[in-house]
Amino acid sequence: MKKRKKTSNKRKIADRNPGFSTNALTVISIVSLVVISIIAYGNTLSSSFHLDDFPNIVDNYKIRDISNFFHVEGRRYFGYLSFAANYELSGLSVAGFHITNTAIHITNTLLVFALTLLLFKTPALQGKVSDNRLSIVAALFASAVFAAHPVNTQAVTYIVQRFTSLSTLFYLASITLFILTRLRVHTDIRTIALAIASTLMAVCAMMTKEISFTIPFMVILIELFFFGSIMRNKKRLILFIPLFLTVLIIPLSIIGLGKPTGDILGEISKASQETDLIGRGSYFLTELRVIVTYLRLFILPIEQNLDYDYVVRSGMDVPIFLSALLHVLLIGGAIYLFIRSKRSNSPFGLLASFGILWFYLALSVESSIIPIRDVIFEHRLYLPGVGLALSLVSLCAWIVTRRIRVPFKAIQTILIILSVVSLILVTSTITRNKVWKNDLTLYTDVIEKSPKKARGYNLLGIYFSNMGKNEKAMKLYEKSAELAPKYADAHNNIGNIYFNTGRFDDALKKYELVLSLKPEFAEGHNNYGAAMARKGDAKGAVKEFLRAVELKPFYFDANNNLGAIFAQTGELKKAEEVLRKTIKMGPERADPRFNLGVVLLRLGEKEEGKKELNEAKRLDPRYRSQVENALKILL
Repeated sequence: MKKRKKTSNKRKIADRNPGFSTNALTVISIVSLVVISIIAYGNTLSSSFHLDDFPNIVDNYKIRDISNFFHVEGRRYFGYLSFAANYELSGLSVAGFHITNTAIHITNTLLVFALTLLLFKTPALQGKVSDNRLSIVAALFASAVFAAHPVNTQAVTYIVQRFTSLSTLFYLASITLFILTRLRVHTDIRTIALAIASTLMAVCAMMTKEISFTIPFMVILIELFFFGSIMRNKKRLILFIPLFLTVLIIPLSIIGLGKPTGDILGEISKASQETDLIGRGSYFLTELRVIVTYLRLFILPIEQNLDYDYVVRSGMDVPIFLSALLHVLLIGGAIYLFIRSKRSNSPFGLLASFGILWFYLALSVESSIIPIRDVIFEHRLYLPGVGLALSLVSLCAWIVTRRIRVPFKAIQTILIILSVVSLILVTSTITRNKVWKNDLTLYTDVIEKSPKKARGYNLLGIYFSNMGKNEKAMKLYEKSAELAPKYADAHNNIGNIYFNTGRFDDALKKYELVLSLKPEFAEGHNNYGAAMARKGDAKGAVKEFLRAVELKPFYFDANNNLGAIFAQTGELKKAEEVLRKTIKMGPERADPRFNLGVVLLRLGEKEEGKKELNEAKRLDPRYRSQVENALKILL
């Protein structure tokens, strides 16, 4: 009889808690998240470099020697270090860069999962769910939405936006480690180690991208929502002081780069705006509408665009007023949910409230009063989107658990919703990633969605120029210049076509216009110098090449041109010095080796000169006849 009774109890327990155990569900969740991410971004491995990938990666010769990063410095140090590591491992193979970006995204997805689970273990939420598996399913749902959402394609597939995804990795790691530290009862060695690790992750985040400035404020928000107050425990307060002090890193780095004159606040104010073409007030009003677009993209991710044609607002109008009203209602709703959740002990209401405030706080650096030339970019939603995913899932779980009182049935319902949502999002992400395949697909998409914006036409023109289709390229450049008469890049590219087709006088005029519009444009100075050299003005060419190198020290073409013009004017030692530096920047390029070989032969260093010429021929067989002619003349 006892045995039967025991079996009967087991059946009752099984009836109350059918399905997977918490450990099994956790493992299944982690595997599912990795698979979802790989499926969503598996078609990006051959997607080409685009737009800012070129100055930051392809043409950034600094990353081609990892020893350049042995000294830790720079506002985006860890981002560039990661590019250098990629180059060290696989050169400029896009597959290597995409694999790294996808790995970072998978790590971020798992951190969102871990972060959400840890929030359920905080004093404010612990024991508030009837079945622990419900918290795992909620964490799975939030991280799956983050993993699969198509709005994140720009932060993952657009290689240079690793600055965003990598800083998010460090950001989430810092926050997660902070929560782990706070969950520990005793201040022992392990607790101190976790606190130090949290601070180090915050430092890394702030040395990757400026959006990480909000980490200390996010920590305060988490403390307020889920723990109470560090102030009650002086030992813990001391432990987290270094983390709070990281808030000084970005302002201090700005001052350091700006060479302060004594007015520190003035220096920070001046440096904390990418452009002076938009005032802080106009930028703030514009961002009120931009944030509504971000919300719309998260809820309904259609008509995504790399380059939105957004009108900068300079005054209050009906759309701005309605946008401001929506933000007030959302923030007010978050505060209401916070108060109500504290009274009703509702875990999902509290998480939804926290997610909304996470969104606004994480977005505050790029969408407030710090003017940025491009007022909207989808990658800016990557970190704030964590909060939106958390809010969306929490509201869904709240509704389901209120309607379905049986925990297991509620879990089943949430999993069904998750499956449908994940399928839709993954399909949308795969489709959106096809647009990023190459410049033709990407910029054609931009022109279709922003037909009155100049940049898309200019970028598509560059694609056709590289394909040797100058007529198509010229039409696109002219359309771009027509839409934006002061767009220096379009005029510069028209000048390049003039130069490449032998119209050097026309090219000179265009480059003069370019530099009048954009005086500190390194490419403009290099191109102007090249046109001067073709017209026989070696002295003017030297001046322009020197200016280009001053503005952009690792600019390969400008350095190579400078070495060549020094050789032409007989300044052979200067030429040798510059060309050796150029070869270090691009050892796989044949042109500086050919130029150096000629210089060395003229200096009487025959063996080394022949060696450089033969290396140039090996790297690029098209130099064969030039090498043979040089050897005949100079030996």
